[in-house]
Amino acid sequence: MSRKLIITADDYGYADHIDRGIIKAAKSNCLTSVSCFSNIPRTKLEAKIAELKAAKLDIGIGMHLTISSGRPILSGLKSLITIKKRFPKYHFQKPSQYKFRKVNLGELERELRAQIEQLASIIGLEKIDHLANHHNFLYFYPPFFEIFTDLAKEYDIPIRSPLNWSKSGKKYYYYKDGNPITKHAIGTAALKAAPWKSLLIALRGVGKHSIEKCIKKCKEKGIRHPYTFMDQIYGQPFLGDWREYWAAINEDEVVEQLHHLSDEFSDRDYKNPPWGVNNKYFNGRSDELGTLTSFDCGIYLAAEQEADNPVVLGTYRDFLDGKAMNYPNNLGGEGRERRII
Repeated sequence: MSRKLIITADDYGYADHIDRGIIKAAKSNCLTSVSCFSNIPRTKLEAKIAELKAAKLDIGIGMHLTISSGRPILSGLKSLITIKKRFPKYHFQKPSQYKFRKVNLGELERELRAQIEQLASIIGLEKIDHLANHHNFLYFYPPFFEIFTDLAKEYDIPIRSPLNWSKSGKKYYYYKDGNPITKHAIGTAALKAAPWKSLLIALRGVGKHSIEKCIKKCKEKGIRHPYTFMDQIYGQPFLGDWREYWAAINEDEVVEQLHHLSDEFSDRDYKNPPWGVNNKYFNGRSDELGTLTSFDCGIYLAAEQEADNPVVLGTYRDFLDGKAMNYPNNLGGEGRERRII
């Protein structure tokens, strides 16, 4: 028996300082996978993948699908794009700009497919470790999630869990300046830590019980995903907290711990981030990298792997390839409450 942990870094491929931070973390043996944007020029994507391979990193390379950051691969996607007045180039809309029912679902499916196939043409379809999506945007509106899961089934690639950690019954106080704000990290506290106010608008697309509906859809289609997605890390780079979370993983439970990382960045990086990447969180990215690559973090992770009920690190493919999923029976249960200090 063991506790299974995937440690992922998102946003690979968009900014050099983010990519340097991810590679630095991977070299420290504290990452098991990266989630990679592919809606960038092919030559740039090839170079970014080559950097990962040159570093001889034994990590899973996943797909970071997006319709809310950067530009589409395909042209003519009128329902997905916006034109910035200052820079007359086509970009995806921000989450707050989307009018869900006016999105052409055919355009959406073609663009997502193009992003998957561009990465697959470079590393091989069988090497794509997982499908995630920027801002979790494809989970918010049922027709979007339908297309996302159809593609996951067609290409036989696991997806990021729709079930977040706090919703699964593991409730922790979320702290800011030493004061507890809420027991649900994905709620107002997360928005304060990295202001995703636009997501509140997006969340209206699904309504109540969205997680339950997403889980049910995955089960119907046979879509593989980790049991839960740890939503407690964003804006809270505290190793003492992480140790509590690792201890709370149940036997044979697959949990994904997500990070947003960055190496040192310049004023220019801060003032001119890639379209759709939150520059207000750049300092938080550096803090997470510092904690994740710290000597103490390495010691604690090593100790967890030697415990009687060890934490085993791995990729999506390591834990989910060809295996049936264990689905939760009591989503939203009260569970245990712990006070993180």
